[in-house]
Amino acid sequence: MICKQTIKQRKALYGNNFLEIAKLQSEYYDREITPKDVAMTLAILKKVRVDFIKVKLKSFKDNPRFNDYDIQIQIKDLNAGLEDSIKDYNNYLWIAANYDEYEKL
Repeated sequence: MICKQTIKQRKALYGNNFLEIAKLQSEYYDREITPKDVAMTLAILKKVRVDFIKVKLKSFKDNPRFNDYDIQIQIKDLNAGLEDSIKDYNNYLWIAANYDEYEKL
């Protein structure tokens, strides 16, 4: 479920920041960090976020106030965040595995 068009658009809009992040992290950790490592780290971040959102959504379903307006708004926001985070997770995984192709987009 990757979207190369989204990846290409974001790269055109924000640039390829993986190289600069890799350079800065390499300096910080005093070891080589590659752009692929950066993409994988971002995928891991998104995976953790996806897992958290899923747990949070389940806790709302078990809540006796499930039908309250404020909970429904939070559920709506979390579902939107979940969808976005899943897309980002898959895109970062693709970049990590296909960095050379990513550079050519």
